[in-house]
Amino acid sequence: MIALTISFSGFKQSEDAYSLKARKDYRHMAQKLGANVLSSDKFDTATTHIVAPPGSRTMKTLVGCLMGCWIVRPEWIKDSAKAGKFLSEKKYGVRKEVSPFADRNIFISPVFKKNTQYNEQNMKTLIILGKAKLLNSAFGADLILVGSTEEKSEYGNTECWTWSDFHELIQSIADQ
Repeated sequence: MIALTISFSGFKQSEDAYSLKARKDYRHMAQKLGANVLSSDKFDTATTHIVAPPGSRTMKTLVGCLMGCWIVRPEWIKDSAKAGKFLSEKKYGVRKEVSPFADRNIFISPVFKKNTQYNEQNMKTLIILGKAKLLNSAFGADLILVGSTEEKSEYGNTECWTWSDFHELIQSIADQ
């Protein structure tokens, strides 16, 4: 059996099932079931599962989607603890086995870098961990990340995505 390495993301200071206190309880349950539970706020490439509230859009869940990790709701751990073993993730989340960026040559336009909500290093991380090659120029790119719909015309017939396009694709993976 493959060892599970679980990371948590998207829990907040609140009084609901997705609070920091609840995360602590879920961590304990996962460890009791034999999982390796990571405590870092940063993504670790050893991660096999990310436990996050429904609709969480964090850097960790985005990277996890691109890396082929299971993105599961906390109820997976709760129900697994009741069963005394890890249950199938299929009812609780999604896993994209092939990154939509695999084997792509991607260039990030200067305008995109200025307009994105994530910093440049985070964007590079998403691209590289998504198994794409990051280029320093548009030459040879088969995908260009642009800052606006208007900027798309500057790159001819090359496929271009705005931040919104990029985010929607990744999030659609997580929402499946």
